[in-house]
Amino acid sequence: MNERGKNILPMIGFILIVIVVLGGFAFFSRKKDTGNFKVIDNTRKKSGFGYDIDSTGKVSTDGVDKITIRSVSSEVKIATHKSDQVNAHFYGNVIGFNKENMPYLEVEKKGNEALVRIVYPAKTGLNITENTKLDVVIPEDWNRNIEVISISGGISADQLTGNDITLNTTSGKIEISDIDADGTISASSISGSCNIDKVISDNAKINTSSGDTVVGYLEAKDIKFKTISGHGKLNVTVKKAELNSTSGNIDVDFTNGFEKISAKSISGGVKLGIPGTTEFTVDLKTISGGIDCQDFPMKISSSGKKELKGQVGSGGSEIDVSTTSGNIEIYGLN
Repeated sequence: MNERGKNILPMIGFILIVIVVLGGFAFFSRKKDTGNFKVIDNTRKKSGFGYDIDSTGKVSTDGVDKITIRSVSSEVKIATHKSDQVNAHFYGNVIGFNKENMPYLEVEKKGNEALVRIVYPAKTGLNITENTKLDVVIPEDWNRNIEVISISGGISADQLTGNDITLNTTSGKIEISDIDADGTISASSISGSCNIDKVISDNAKINTSSGDTVVGYLEAKDIKFKTISGHGKLNVTVKKAELNSTSGNIDVDFTNGFEKISAKSISGGVKLGIPGTTEFTVDLKTISGGIDCQDFPMKISSSGKKELKGQVGSGGSEIDVSTTSGNIEIYGLN
């Protein structure tokens, strides 16, 4: 190789190094824009092994009867605004090696559904740590369906309104201040607690596993509550209640009259507070536990250490409780 070629090679190598270094700090920007939705991805590579995630998207709710939010490994926070659009912001940082492995935001309209979701590509490398959040803003006067599914991340909101509202988490908390559902509110949490300050709905379904449940006030026609390896503390106004617990206590106050309460517990107690003026019948059974129903003047039809059947007043309402290794207590509310 001649002398001139030898001098050019180091220069070419230097230029390539500069390109690689500068490329490490470049923005990876992509846009997806149609008449119905828009997504802008400004994810940026940091120095070292990592990326700053920063994506925004929006979709119109015109002709939509359901908002669906699906998230993975991110905290989901839902807020409201006066617009008829759904806006989403996905942000945070991920320590990893390849841009192709980075999660990204998708916002689109599919038929009559407005969809917001976090997508993880098929991985060919390794993401070491993730710290990301998904903020979603929906119309404040929304009166149709909402479904939120989060894996390895919690769900929080100040207020949710709609027809049927579904909240599901795995390894994450549910924390909602106010829910107003014309249809059914369904909340399910696996390995996470469920805390709701106020719920007004036609029907309510709450299921938790490996997490406690606290509901400050719930008003509905009926409630179905089930907990496994967790305690439940609820204050409700309902006509019918089905309560089930495995390895956890149930503590429910019924603030108004009811038609029927059915409760079953395995390895956990059942504690029910009802208005002191309520007239009802009881059928209480326990295998290994005590029974306490002393606040009410009861006409007893059958009793023993592990069983109590009787009637308060003229009856009317029904209470049916059975436990295995748990106490039963029914007390009066002033």
